[in-house]
Amino acid sequence: MKQPVRMGNRMAGFTLVELMVALVIGLIIVLGAGQLFLMGKQSYDRLAELALRQESLRYLTDLVSLDIRTASGVDADGSTLTLEYDPGVRPNDPYCPGDDLSQVDYTFDEDNSSVMIQVQCLGGGASGPEALIEGVVDLRFDGGDPLFVEVGVDFATMSGEAANNAVFNFVVARREEILSGF
Repeated sequence: MKQPVRMGNRMAGFTLVELMVALVIGLIIVLGAGQLFLMGKQSYDRLAELALRQESLRYLTDLVSLDIRTASGVDADGSTLTLEYDPGVRPNDPYCPGDDLSQVDYTFDEDNSSVMIQVQCLGGGASGPEALIEGVVDLRFDGGDPLFVEVGVDFATMSGEAANNAVFNFVVARREEILSGF
């Protein structure tokens, strides 16, 4: 067992006050590191949520835009978009392998907060409604102009986000209608 080193009549070592000051300084450093970790995790979670929203919006715009551009008939009544296709316009479409696409319906399912798609093939085959993307609060279609279809999609707001930052609108030109005018 070690014996304390004596310097004259005094003992060497740290006093209780010095140890407490060292503990407080260590605690401040640990709390600062913990706070940095927490802020990093919150930033990561927020970016992941934004990336998911961006990917969902990109996927929806790509799919809906392709379907609207190639459609020969459009019926947009606000919450439902029905697209009809002439035979041969989209042969061997991924929706209908080995057949021509006849009709595509986009709807909004409020119960599941998702955009639904239903496909009908020329040969009579039809798919049941399938979820396309989730996390949607509202979906709107406006086909008032015969040359364009306006699509509006509202996503759920994130914490601390203004409601208008989660609303997106895009307009798709109906190529078949535009080109038939020439």
